Amino acid sequence: MNTKLATMITAAVLAGAPFAASAQEAQELKLSLVSPPTSPTWTQGWQKWVERIEKDADGTVKIKPYFSGQLANFNNVYDRLNSGIFEIGTGLQSFIGGQFPGTSVADLPFIAETGRDAAAALWALYEQGLLAKEYARVKPLVLLVYPQVALHFKKSVTRLEDLDGMKVSVSGKVSSEIMQKLGTAPIAIGPQEVYETMNRGVVSGAAMQWTGMLQFKIFEVANFHLDAPLGSDAGFMFMSPSAYAKLPAKGKAAFDKASGYKESRDYGAALDGIANFQYQSVEKMPNHNFARLSPAETERWKKLVAPVVEGWVARTENGAKILETYKAEVAKSAAMK
Repeated sequence: MNTKLATMITAAVLAGAPFAASAQEAQELKLSLVSPPTSPTWTQGWQKWVERIEKDADGTVKIKPYFSGQLANFNNVYDRLNSGIFEIGTGLQSFIGGQFPGTSVADLPFIAETGRDAAAALWALYEQGLLAKEYARVKPLVLLVYPQVALHFKKSVTRLEDLDGMKVSVSGKVSSEIMQKLGTAPIAIGPQEVYETMNRGVVSGAAMQWTGMLQFKIFEVANFHLDAPLGSDAGFMFMSPSAYAKLPAKGKAAFDKASGYKESRDYGAALDGIANFQYQSVEKMPNHNFARLSPAETERWKKLVAPVVEGWVARTENGAKILETYKAEVAKSAAMK
């Protein structure tokens, strides 16, 4: 090869090298998480989700998690995501005041039995456009619903009369209405604050899913547990639409693959598994007592909380259609393998 030509080719290759490296540099995205890095919702859920996205993005995307509310808490995650402080965030819709009225159908009692079927139904509502207004400012990646709440107390509770006047922590408006109808004095408290408020005697009970029992140490302050399908909490993994738009093609494809109906249903199933594990873990501990509502008590409680459902339908735009569709989609998911 002509020496001069070889020199020119070598120079061209060297000159192009920085641009090639730059083109392959991963785009870093900040992920805000309220839970600690030891939480099973991270180790058994979101961590694997992040790893799949990074693998499918083929080195074009790097997701950096920030734990324990470093970037946002339950109350401000929505606003901070939209302010560009981070690109991806997870949280609970019930803590974002007034923004997700239709989504709170997942909070209603005696409808879904599992987080899997509830999450599938919630994504179906979004996909069918029934919740379009609520998600106009964000890009939903996963919509999830936790397993049904259980009630955790410092004393035995098996009947309606046992609840009379008791102060109970709740997570949102619908949960508060349910507990009021059952004769308690509900107090809205974030899950990360339940331990301290129970420990100090501010509340004597908590309406909370089993998914938070170990990481929030509720088992240390409550040793009487009552299973009652009194609704749940919807959750999310949102992405900033502008951040998604800036992704390279492989990055967008990776996020698309890790989003949607199946992903939401699968994550709901994972939450069911986490709840079962934590239930079984506490069951093995000494001095813990477990109860379920008897059929007669179940009917009493259903009648008392029925006005909560009726009120929700009346005040929620297109509420009857949302509730009807949600019930149908829950049944549809339950019939699937």
